[in-house]
Amino acid sequence: MSHDDEPQVFVLAIGHLIRKKGVAEVSRLTGLNRESLYKTVNGTTSPSWDTMQRLLKVININLSFNFSKPVFAS
Repeated sequence: MSHDDEPQVFVLAIGHLIRKKGVAEVSRLTGLNRESLYKTVNGTTSPSWDTMQRLLKVININLSFNFSKPVFAS
């Protein structure tokens, strides 16, 4: 498995963006306290999808999915 296949790489990258925006500001906008926010993006926990959605919304990241082949067979 390459390093890019590890889910925590994504979480760590989000953490860098949160620090760039400002942890206090992201904390205020998401309703997460700063300690929880740091724990969420330190790469040692697995944040919930709800938490990730809140964080992504605040740092203006939209996810989209493109499938290289059909997911469901007809």
